[in-house]
Amino acid sequence: MKQTLLAYGPSLKTSQIQDLADKAEAEDMDTLYLQEIAVGRLPREERSGMLASLPFAGLMDEQLSFMMERAMELDCSHFTFALPAGYVRDGRFNEIEALLSTLKAKSSLILVPTIVLAELPLQRLKEIITRCFTLGLNHLCLGTGTSLDGATPEYIETALSLYKKQGIPTTNLEIACSVPDPALPVTHRICLSQTPGNLSAY
Repeated sequence: MKQTLLAYGPSLKTSQIQDLADKAEAEDMDTLYLQEIAVGRLPREERSGMLASLPFAGLMDEQLSFMMERAMELDCSHFTFALPAGYVRDGRFNEIEALLSTLKAKSSLILVPTIVLAELPLQRLKEIITRCFTLGLNHLCLGTGTSLDGATPEYIETALSLYKKQGIPTTNLEIACSVPDPALPVTHRICLSQTPGNLSAY
């Protein structure tokens, strides 16, 4: 079972950050996604993924470009960010394509757009995944792992069918969760957030 680990919190201590890196290595997780300040506290050889802002906050062109450039400067391999949820819901796909094309043209990283679900119509999910595939972006994440934005079986089945139809490995699809389901042929993104004094699942 493939897994990644995403953790965020404004006041993570260096010891907590190192504990997360050790956990990711011990459990053979493919990527550890942290915010910029946390990534910078790890030794370069232990850095892998950077999270743009909060996992559910969509940013605009200049902000995302800046954060992506910081991820490259920090020698990360992956950069994950939430697509603007309102754009996806309203079908503003030309604007999303322009944003993603700009990032892709500048990036040497594996880009992992996160699709905020939160009652997103299945047709919109199909459309945004198809648009991402057209741009050559096939590493995607469903949901942010919060209780209001879970990846239901319908969402997961819809996404998996599109991956299989295109012949793209289904492990390129990350599913945000707090507890992984070993039966799913995807990569499970274990999501942690900081609470006073410790890190816990959403």
